[in-house]
Amino acid sequence: MAGEFLNQPGVVFFIAIISLVAIYYTGGLIGARINPGELEVSNTVQGAILALLGLLLGFTFAMALSRYETRRTMVLDESNTLGTAFLRASFVPDPYRIDAQNALREYATARLDFYRAGYDQQRIAAALDRASRLQARLWFDAAAAVKAQPTVATSLFIQSLNDLIDFAAKRRDALDDRIPLTVWATLGAVSILAVFLTGHIERKRFSVLSLVLPIAVAAVLGLIADLDAPRSGSIEVSQQQMLTLNRTLAAVPQRTPGSAVAPNDVTDAPAESLQPPH
Repeated sequence: MAGEFLNQPGVVFFIAIISLVAIYYTGGLIGARINPGELEVSNTVQGAILALLGLLLGFTFAMALSRYETRRTMVLDESNTLGTAFLRASFVPDPYRIDAQNALREYATARLDFYRAGYDQQRIAAALDRASRLQARLWFDAAAAVKAQPTVATSLFIQSLNDLIDFAAKRRDALDDRIPLTVWATLGAVSILAVFLTGHIERKRFSVLSLVLPIAVAAVLGLIADLDAPRSGSIEVSQQQMLTLNRTLAAVPQRTPGSAVAPNDVTDAPAESLQPPH
């Protein structure tokens, strides 16, 4: 339940701002009923709580940003590895070359479907199952090609496939790597205490300035939730590199076994995402 809630950054922001504003005025009402002499201790506690809140917000924001950057890098790395594998597949002997290139085209689509599935577990499972089947098919073709013609080129193709499988696992792990719920719970508790004590000390009725702290804290919480949600929100990891690669692979002419390779077959196709073998 909590995980589904955190998948909606906009909802996190609005609930946070409403809750914190209400808590601020609750603290103000309670503060207005106590003796002024008791507020000196509260000032000290407030300063410590606000400092702790600042540290927690900065720490959690750094965690979310680091995970976002990792996911963004993974898309680029996986698309480059897929493009390299496709280029190296052209050196695999027939008939495995044709099947390998066709499987890589389907694999690129399956990887896009995996991201586009959002939080639909059935679509995610279907995309992962399709990708796993294609990985097995590619590995079978690579192993058969090595037995038929053990060359440096086929060995490099196997290396690319191994990297491709590794990146698929790493990218799935990066998507599942979220800020722990215990961190969110601690951050929420400290935010409530900080806002409550601020209202408690100021003891004010409604004013625009009194909304600054609750709004600021809610905005940062919403931003952290946005960065931490890999499949939703306004800050999504761009899939443009994978989309470009998908279009590039689809544009490369498909051949039948035994057909000649024309010199301009590949150069006529867009090549933004096809990286040279390395």
